[in-house]
Amino acid sequence: MRLDRYPFELFGIMYLCATNGTVIVLQAIPESTDPALATSVLAAAGRAARTDAARQ
Repeated sequence: MRLDRYPFELFGIMYLCATNGTVIVLQAIPESTDPALATSVLAAAGRAARTDAARQ
């Protein structure tokens, strides 16, 4: 798997793109992040931006 960094990407974010169009976005949360903020970020990241129904 080849991983390239692009200038538009945010720090700590990685996009994994499959050949079928599926995109998985990974976000790193530093260990020093306030626990309440980390929980909020994880909760927001857990919501899907698009479902399979949107593809149809």
